[in-house]
Amino acid sequence: EKMERIKLGMKKNQIVYLLGTSLVQNVFRRDRWDYVYYVRKNNRPQDLRRVTLYFEGDQLLRIVRYR
Repeated sequence: EKMERIKLGMKKNQIVYLLGTSLVQNVFRRDRWDYVYYVRKNNRPQDLRRVTLYFEGDQLLRIVRYR
């Protein structure tokens, strides 16, 4: 639900407000944030998913979703 609210052009602080800090912080790629989350059905974890967010400066440039 929260992942659907992420849009290109958003600022880093807006994403942290929605999702929290990224799971992995790469010191060599500060422009890349990775998140892992569960899609729930009937209030139970149904499917594990991952998303990578790429930034240019402070703005979200690209979203890559994995299933």
